[in-house]
Amino acid sequence: FTGDALLKIEAKGYLSEMAPPLKLGETCKPFVIRLTKTEARPGIAVTARGQPAAEAEVGWVGPDERAFLTDGRFSTRGYSYQADQIVKTGVDGRFELDRTRDEGLIVVVHPDGYATVKSADFTNDSKITLTPWARIEGSIDSAGPDGKQLTVAVEQAMSSEALEAEPVRWMFDEVSITGNRFAIEHVPAVPMHVGAVIRWEHSDPAYLNPEPGKTY
Repeated sequence: FTGDALLKIEAKGYLSEMAPPLKLGETCKPFVIRLTKTEARPGIAVTARGQPAAEAEVGWVGPDERAFLTDGRFSTRGYSYQADQIVKTGVDGRFELDRTRDEGLIVVVHPDGYATVKSADFTNDSKITLTPWARIEGSIDSAGPDGKQLTVAVEQAMSSEALEAEPVRWMFDEVSITGNRFAIEHVPAVPMHVGAVIRWEHSDPAYLNPEPGKTY
């Protein structure tokens, strides 16, 4: 390999720092990295009913990062630019995130709901109230025109360019199918396209703009 390598130094209770660019294949001169001590960013997550959201996942999404969420949970299966700071709340709904130099987005997901909060709107010990998930139900033909089993797909209703800039990506792998009926859980209140996949394409999808806690 040739070129420059970037080294990020992180330590609990300190702001992260970047080392000077390192030339691959060359001997590096000694350098000193001084870390700045800081306090954690504490908060509490509660459900829409005001109960502590125990075991919720809380992610910090920096300026160049994305939150990839599959079926209401953080997905860490090799996506580029994914949030690298994800913690869980305790039984009391409390959590702590390491503080960073940059502004970002706090994303919380839990079986009872979800939330996204800009760091500029968050102060220490802020209470984050979750928005209830929506649910999508429907019917589908058991087979497509070629006789093959159909697959139901759900996608955010936006262009690929707009989706590329979106800090939160909502994805769905689990679709419950009983006979010709299907159900999709953990749906956020964002515009969606829902429809069958035929020959690897979304075929004539329906547009939905779900409201929190509603079933469609």
